[in-house]
Amino acid sequence: SYEIAIKHEDYFNAANLMICLGAQFFEIGDTVQGIEYMNKGIAHSIKHNIPYVQASANAYLANYYGKKNELDSAILFYDQALVLMRKIGDRQGEIKSLKGLANVYHNKKQYKQALRYAKEAEVLCIDSISTLRIQEALYNIYKGLGDYKKAMDYHEKWSTLNLAIINNENKIALAEAHLMMEHNKEKRLLKQEKALLQLKVKHQKQEQRLTLSVIGVSIVLLSFLVYSIIRRKRNLQQFEFEKRIINTNLDKLKLEQRLLLTQMNPHFMFNALNSISAFISKNNTVEARYFLAKFAKIMRQILDASRKTSITLEDELSILENYVQLECLRSGKRFEYQINVSTPIKNSLEQFSIPPMLLQPFVENAIKHGLDNLDSKGHLSINLKTVDQNYLCIEIIDNGIGFEKAKELKEKLKLHKSVAMEITKDRLEGYNRNHRLPIEIMIDDLTLRNSKGTKVIVMLPIAA
Repeated sequence: SYEIAIKHEDYFNAANLMICLGAQFFEIGDTVQGIEYMNKGIAHSIKHNIPYVQASANAYLANYYGKKNELDSAILFYDQALVLMRKIGDRQGEIKSLKGLANVYHNKKQYKQALRYAKEAEVLCIDSISTLRIQEALYNIYKGLGDYKKAMDYHEKWSTLNLAIINNENKIALAEAHLMMEHNKEKRLLKQEKALLQLKVKHQKQEQRLTLSVIGVSIVLLSFLVYSIIRRKRNLQQFEFEKRIINTNLDKLKLEQRLLLTQMNPHFMFNALNSISAFISKNNTVEARYFLAKFAKIMRQILDASRKTSITLEDELSILENYVQLECLRSGKRFEYQINVSTPIKNSLEQFSIPPMLLQPFVENAIKHGLDNLDSKGHLSINLKTVDQNYLCIEIIDNGIGFEKAKELKEKLKLHKSVAMEITKDRLEGYNRNHRLPIEIMIDDLTLRNSKGTKVIVMLPIAA
């Protein structure tokens, strides 16, 4: 990272990191951040005298402003890039800067200036591709100047060179195809020779076995006896080894199954099956089938997620929404819910990762201990937004009876301790020990401020 590079006085990589971050922001369409990081990289390069990185950043910004048709800004950055490319002796970079200036002045219809830079670039070109691009630029410039004779001359040069490049590429392709055919032919011959050799060896072995069988029956019987003893001993050793392996795998499988089963809340499964039974007893087969399909889907999702160390935020929200829909249906639609995702997050859900089933225990608590104890209509909101470049904020808000009152009610009724929450606590401790940025959990009892319900805030690191 940038801080590590600075700590080790690696100023080149620190400056280059700023430029790379700027380029990444440009790629995802965040031009404001892109320009900011490019300028940071330029400032860092100037401070520590790193002209190569400074030149690259100027060239990148020049190209960006040229595409946006902000031509004066493009000229400014191309001029700076050209000076630096010449200073560090980067011939290709100098050609690209000259061609960029030629294109910008051509777009400004300042054809004489464009011609001057294109001619300078033409002199420097030593490879076919660069020459081809400069010839195309000179054709457009002369056409803009009205000098159609020179324009046609450069168009012919461009066509001739382009045809030569295509022909050369075709020759290379034909040569590669010919080499491939020869290679395949050699492989076939070697395969045939190998088959003949194997057949010859096979015949020789058959003859040897026949001779040995005639003159060595007693040796074979003795060898068979010794072989049987050794084989039996090896089989016993193999059996003991495989037995240990099987026992180890069984222990691992039991542990995995125990973890998977504890992550699927038994009360949720019990209530879900009771709800299905109630729908069927009421002859509400449509609701029962829908509930059963949802139940099967979320079980499959949870089991799949439990085998992974992390899943995408999109998959986590899919599991969560299916779970909430199922709980809503189970409770007879006694509460409403909303999942609100801010636009920047919504457009990049697949880019965020999260430990699987991290949010479900908090949502389950909100429903079971907050909303299920309400006499009126319940409301559940799940909000996702970014707070800074390091953290994603996830809010789980209900209008239930409040955290403290739910806790008192739970103790009064002597309800079981939440296994899911205990597992979540252990998972968070393990995660935070192994990551630079921790997952932070905050619980806010809104009833203490003359409001309703509980707010749980999960601060999820964007990059661990």
